[in-house]
Amino acid sequence: MIGSEVEALSNLLKAHGDKVLSGGQRLALTAALVQKVSAAFSLLVTSAGGGNLRDFQVVPASSNTRLNDLHFLHDFLQRVDALLVSHGSSTLRGDVDLAKFRNLM
Repeated sequence: MIGSEVEALSNLLKAHGDKVLSGGQRLALTAALVQKVSAAFSLLVTSAGGGNLRDFQVVPASSNTRLNDLHFLHDFLQRVDALLVSHGSSTLRGDVDLAKFRNLM
């Protein structure tokens, strides 16, 4: 399931993401939230019938609001050209995957 933090990020970016994409504001996320978003993207691959997450393509909108939120985030994060990743207060386990931030690479 997609967590409440990922849903909150989706809602925030739907409301104010235009400022990030226009360069008026920078996107700042904790490393833990980046990990949660990456983990949530695995739901998209599962719902799309498998495949390589790196090659995932956004499919038509679903009636499932949570999947729509993930599709929105997937599309949005590919267009972000600047990102500040902060440590936050939680201890990380594993890598922080920035592959979805294609404009950063």
